Amino acid sequence: MRAKAFIIGIILILTVVLLFWFLAVRPRAMEQRLETALELIRSGDCRQAVPVLRHLLSAPPDTARGREVRLFLARCLTRLEDYSAASGFWEEVAAGEDRLQKAEAEFYLGWIAERLGKRKAARERMELYLQFYPGSTWEGEALLTLARIKKDSGDLDGARGDYRKALEILPSGDDLLRARKELGELNLSLLLSPVLDEENRTYTVRAGDSLSAIARAYNTTPALLRKMNGIPGEIIRPGQVLKVPGFRFEAIISKSWNTLTLLYGGSFFKEYSVGTGRDNCSPTGEFVIVTKLINPPWIHGGEVIPPFDSRNILGSRWMGFSDPYADFGIHGTIEPETIGSQSSDGCVRMLNRDVEELFMFLPRGTGVVIEE
Repeated sequence: MRAKAFIIGIILILTVVLLFWFLAVRPRAMEQRLETALELIRSGDCRQAVPVLRHLLSAPPDTARGREVRLFLARCLTRLEDYSAASGFWEEVAAGEDRLQKAEAEFYLGWIAERLGKRKAARERMELYLQFYPGSTWEGEALLTLARIKKDSGDLDGARGDYRKALEILPSGDDLLRARKELGELNLSLLLSPVLDEENRTYTVRAGDSLSAIARAYNTTPALLRKMNGIPGEIIRPGQVLKVPGFRFEAIISKSWNTLTLLYGGSFFKEYSVGTGRDNCSPTGEFVIVTKLINPPWIHGGEVIPPFDSRNILGSRWMGFSDPYADFGIHGTIEPETIGSQSSDGCVRMLNRDVEELFMFLPRGTGVVIEE
């Protein structure tokens, strides 16, 4: 009888101990481990956080703790580029009820599919994400990812539309800079390709026409017409159909960001890094390009310094403004390391390859705005 009572007592004690462990000690230990993992994540050490989080996977996925652990694991594994493992946890997060977490999961499932080269699946995921979660935190990045997918699959017009939407949504940062760079490259490629769209027109050459006359009629340059139509020289033939720009180009220069934004029909076309006047000395306002020179001489201190002279700072092109700012303009440089800073005597300087490209877009009479 005593032995039976002793056994029952031991069982009761063990039961109490186990209950205390599961109801008090274990949750507290899990809480401490989760806090440790969060501290590691906040410090940027996802590699150390992952094994700590894996110890917490015993929490069921349908509990608040279980969902939290899987969300942090998904984020960390994505950051560590362990996309296969991350996808599994994102799928679990997507199956939950929290709308914000589901939106994040759906975005990253599409984002990871694009990184893994699964373009069809990625496109479907991103299109559904944008349909069901408009205005969400990752909308801009989703549009940027979708634009890349469309570009790689040959849907260039669709890609351009998504890039433009992304520019309107993305905040300042690396993603916005990448979007502007990629859209600029795509815009240039489309303009110089044989593809015709709503942003271009066609012109049928008539007897007596010249590239210069056609360029004046369409507010462009002979150089751009040659580039758009693969014309090696000046000869054009009656009846020849030319692709011509549908809109006028303009430029906006930011002294704060040291950028030149090329606009086409008032919309973003391409962005270049430039150098502006030191101590903020570049003038601000609206200007007009009136002179254009290839391999310009530099008049400095009463001396005419010829092109290709090592003292000539103007580089390979000059686009000068009208009076009373005839001493100011946009030009190349022999000091490429100064681009991206306030470094000139007031003019806007560019890399030679960039100013040569810009020279092709901007005819005399083009408007230029310089802003703070």
